[in-house]
Amino acid sequence: MDKFEFAIRHYAGQVWYDCGQFVEKNRLQIKWETIKLLINSQNTSIAQMFRNLTTNNLKSAQHQLSDGVIYVAQRYNQAAKALIDKMNK
Repeated sequence: MDKFEFAIRHYAGQVWYDCGQFVEKNRLQIKWETIKLLINSQNTSIAQMFRNLTTNNLKSAQHQLSDGVIYVAQRYNQAAKALIDKMNK
């Protein structure tokens, strides 16, 4: 099986992540502002993946939470899988 990786350029330098383990290791909360930032990414693949997360369910969940925090690990995983499937076609 091929290994799918991506990199994020943090303030301290570039860090590589394994897609297969990223969601498992990052089952934390993601603020709505972070999702909006990713939706507006100049990287079209990233932007499209996070645009797919903005379903009515996700938006209504955001409005229900006073602190603006959303649990998106499962939806992120689904969006990432859909993107990988599309790239493999």
